[in-house]
Amino acid sequence: TIDEVILYFKENGYKDEVARKAFNFYNTADWQDTQGRQVKNWKQKMIGVWFKDENKISQQVKIRVK
Repeated sequence: TIDEVILYFKENGYKDEVARKAFNFYNTADWQDTQGRQVKNWKQKMIGVWFKDENKISQQVKIRVK
């Protein structure tokens, strides 16, 4: 489900909007990849395709002023 995908992305430090985009991409394609092959392990597919540095949740660095 979309909730499972979002949770998996969040647990691994990735953005909700990317999780939604990934889910919609595969759900629209009847869970087939760009080569037309059935996605058998969705978590592995997310790691290989969608888990990229630019999709991570950015963390702001806090600077303390003394």
